Amino acid sequence: MSQIALYLFGSPRVEYRGEPVQIRRRKAMALLVYLAMTEQAHGRDALATMFWPESDQSTARAGLRRAADLP
Repeated sequence: MSQIALYLFGSPRVEYRGEPVQIRRRKAMALLVYLAMTEQAHGRDALATMFWPESDQSTARAGLRRAADLP
């Protein structure tokens, strides 16, 4: 079982095994929280459209790739 903790009151923060995880991009944090809270699988195209509605599909998918590329 994963030991990931999400703290969402105040400034959002993430811990993995008790250690803080730095997530610098707001959309990356929003994506993590959305996936954790819905507890279900989502298609890449649906997520890209939801988080980058102003972009065409190619640009939105690139944004999704960048958001998922965590250090």
